[in-house]
Amino acid sequence: MFFAYLIFIIFDAIAMIIASSAEYNVHRCYSKYSGIACNNNLTGRDVAEKILRDNDITEISVNRIGGTMSDNYNNSKKSLNLSNDVYHGSTIASIAIAAHEAGHAIQYKQGYIGIKVRNFVIPVSNFISKALLPLLIIGMLLTFTSLTFLGTNFGEVVIIASLAFLGLSVIVNLVTLPVEFDASNRALKCLQDMNIVDEEEYDGTKQMLKAAALTYVASLAVSLI
Repeated sequence: MFFAYLIFIIFDAIAMIIASSAEYNVHRCYSKYSGIACNNNLTGRDVAEKILRDNDITEISVNRIGGTMSDNYNNSKKSLNLSNDVYHGSTIASIAIAAHEAGHAIQYKQGYIGIKVRNFVIPVSNFISKALLPLLIIGMLLTFTSLTFLGTNFGEVVIIASLAFLGLSVIVNLVTLPVEFDASNRALKCLQDMNIVDEEEYDGTKQMLKAAALTYVASLAVSLI
């Protein structure tokens, strides 16, 4: 059992390194491209509204919210929310993030199947994220007791249940990946087709979105580990 715990600790450390590296990379890219202004002087809000209009999406409001990299799209509230720096900023990072969130709005508009599947599994993901760690800790503690369930140590039963949750989290992250990549691809296509960015800015925008997407790849890798 000691070696099992040791292996668990090692893999947990690997998972933390992967997740931290991805998080560091996206913040590094954000910091870099937040300092590079766009030639068109359009702000994140301008870009989001322009993409929405071009795709005949008129019921979505573009709002400013607090935080850093807290940007999101809420279809139930018909709200595209941009952090202050993105909302007012006229940088590569700002237009990349704004375009990505607009990409999610386009997904809903066009009935993209991936977004429907993700919306179905998101409640499962939220439950797993809250329950997984406590269950693992409880399970490990209970393995040292004499409690049994159907002839099996109760702690081991709880740990097995936790592993089942891990399997579900892999599915959730696997479903999320194509949705995020698709939103970024739509964003890049809009930025290029609408002449919002030039060739050099397009490359920077692509790098920014790629770094953000890698955080989802890292989440999947952590789930697999």
